[in-house]
Amino acid sequence: MKKKIFLFVLLFTVFMSFLSAQNREIFSEPITFEGMQLYPLGWSPDGNFAYIQPYDIGGLCGYCPRYKYTVLSTVTDETITQQEFNALDSSGMDVIKIATFWEQNYSEYFEADMAVFGIDTSAPGEYGELPLQFRGSTYDVEYDSVSETVEWSPWEAPVIMEIDVIKSFQMTVSASGRGKKRVFSYTAEKYDDIISFSADAYIMSPFEPRMVLLVVERYMGAEEERTRLSFVGAHLTAGYK
Repeated sequence: MKKKIFLFVLLFTVFMSFLSAQNREIFSEPITFEGMQLYPLGWSPDGNFAYIQPYDIGGLCGYCPRYKYTVLSTVTDETITQQEFNALDSSGMDVIKIATFWEQNYSEYFEADMAVFGIDTSAPGEYGELPLQFRGSTYDVEYDSVSETVEWSPWEAPVIMEIDVIKSFQMTVSASGRGKKRVFSYTAEKYDDIISFSADAYIMSPFEPRMVLLVVERYMGAEEERTRLSFVGAHLTAGYK
C-alpha cells in the first residue's frame, strides 16, 4: 500500500513539474508592442489560435486590469470563445502573475477548451515582424482606405475637435512570386471612430503555412486616442492571384 501511495505521489509530482515547466515557457515573456502585451497559448493543426491579453479598462473605470482569454479561428477570423477575468488579487491592489492565474484557473476554465479546440500549448508559434520571408517569397501587407473628417469631443469636455476617421478600409497580403489576396475589409458603422489600422507583426502556425497578423487599431475613446489589438489570419500558399 505504501509503495502504491509513493508511486502515485511521484507520478503526480512529475506531472506537476512538467505542467509548471510548460507554464514557465508559455508565460516567460510576453509579446510587447505599441504599449500592449500578448501571451500566445498555442495553435491547433486546423488553424485555431489561443491567447491571453492583459489590459486595463482605464477611462471611467479607473484602475481595472483584466486578462482577456480568446480562442480565434484564423481561417474565418471569428472568435470561437472569449472570456474576461479580473486580474487583481484578493487584496484588490496587485495584479496576479499570469502563470499563477493560468494554474489557478486551468482545470475550471481552460483545460476543456484546449482539448475541444485542439490547442497544443507546447506550440505557441513563432513571432516576427513583417516583411516575412517564407519558402522563397517575401510577404507584406498593403492598405487601401477612405477617411472622413468629423467632429469629436472628449467626455463631458466643452471642446470640439476635428479628426480624420476611417470610413472604409481593405488590407491585402502580397507575396512575391505568388500574387496578392485581400484578407480584411472594414466599413464604418455610425459611431465608429477608428483613426488607423496597421499590421507590422505576425505569429506563425507551427502546423501549417499560416500566419495570424497582429493588427493595431487606433481609435478615439471617451477621453483620448487609444489602441486595441485585433487579428487577421492568412494562409501563405492558398488564394493568391
